[in-house]
Amino acid sequence: MAGCSLRHDRLVSGARLSAANRSACFDAGGRRRQDRVGRGEAIYREYCQSCHGTPKAPFRTAGETSKVGQVTPIDSVKTDRRRLDTYTPELARAQGSLYAGYPADADSAECREYVEDVCRPIQTEEDVQRFRKLRAQCYPARFQHFRKTNGYSNMPLDGLWLRAPYLHNGSVPTLRALLDPQPMRPPVLYIGYDVYDFDNVGFVTAGPDAEKRGWRLDTSVPGNGNGGHEGREYGTELGRDDKDALVEYLKGF
Repeated sequence: MAGCSLRHDRLVSGARLSAANRSACFDAGGRRRQDRVGRGEAIYREYCQSCHGTPKAPFRTAGETSKVGQVTPIDSVKTDRRRLDTYTPELARAQGSLYAGYPADADSAECREYVEDVCRPIQTEEDVQRFRKLRAQCYPARFQHFRKTNGYSNMPLDGLWLRAPYLHNGSVPTLRALLDPQPMRPPVLYIGYDVYDFDNVGFVTAGPDAEKRGWRLDTSVPGNGNGGHEGREYGTELGRDDKDALVEYLKGF
């Protein structure tokens, strides 16, 4: 297995760093089989693009009916549903009241006043209205349209090589493992070890060093399940050569 050490503190902005790092790690390093990329691209278009879109923003082409950003029902994707079930309509409503967003202009008078005012006791209804007005002026793009859905959103795949482990709960260590049915996926991972598996695309999660430096994730624990995203439409019934070709193509995301 090919591996190299990548410092986590330098990978926190994975999507932004991925173009330069990906080229250095895969293309210049000779770790990408270019003769398989064309076949992998064709497989991606047939099996993956309708949900995850094109490799680069805006992740869709004109006239395309892409499902990027849309929700796939849990009964279709069949991944671990614990996170979905714990995100209740009541939590969604409460989340809309939290501070979240980006200041329109952090140096504006409204934002400065809001920051100074945020810890002061609110004593009257006039204080409440004043606070809300300042907040709305400082954070016009504040996130507030949270809602309960019946599944998980289809994500674009930019920076995919640095987003392991995979699925929403991090229960599948590599892209190659994600293309196998659930019984063939590793049941126990040691995550947090920073040695990269260039062949299978993900971090090394097994072996003495991973066990020593990582922490144990048992996929039999509720919430950690590694099932789902399986079947013909998800590529797990492809032949080995086609799966390998798809992985080579995905190394370029």
